[in-house]
Amino acid sequence: MFFKKVIVRIVAILILCAVIMALFVLAWQETLEQVVYREKFHGLSSSSHNKLMVGSSTLVWDGLEVFGADSQTFQILNGFWAIDSGSVFGPGCFREGAPGCIEVLKGADRFSFQSHNSEIASDINYVYAVTGKINTVDRYGKSIRVVNERLFWVEQSLFVDGRRVNVPVDYKTFELIDQKKAKDKNSDFEIRTEGLVPIGI
Repeated sequence: MFFKKVIVRIVAILILCAVIMALFVLAWQETLEQVVYREKFHGLSSSSHNKLMVGSSTLVWDGLEVFGADSQTFQILNGFWAIDSGSVFGPGCFREGAPGCIEVLKGADRFSFQSHNSEIASDINYVYAVTGKINTVDRYGKSIRVVNERLFWVEQSLFVDGRRVNVPVDYKTFELIDQKKAKDKNSDFEIRTEGLVPIGI
């Protein structure tokens, strides 16, 4: 009788342990599926600093909540730029100059949108910085050439931090020397907060 009670208790403990293990395995499989799902997005690899977490109704990307996205078609492009089946996404909800969320870029054309680097993107009509649409640039189908995170050309007009450069710059021979200096066939330039400044003038 005593042994029968001991065996019943051991069996009950083993069943309880099996149930706990099964629940643990199910939770682990769900997490693994989320990781596999996350890793399939464009621009995302194990070395990427951006991490996408997929919840039941929420997307969180590099610690920032994503608003208005279709989780089945959401694709990371570069930096804070992303698309889904119908919308373009970029940084938003700014607090003290830093993005607090990822949200729909209103007015952006989903089918012509491209991210040039982590700071600059464009579509057929506009150029975008991480702070939003650059209103001083009317692209409207003109060609764009991005030099780095701060400088880009629209046709043959050069922009620094979204502001058109007001000094003569030769499009064909312009080259970046480093993050603070550039040159063309006629001049050397410093890249400052206020724009491109010829050296020695």
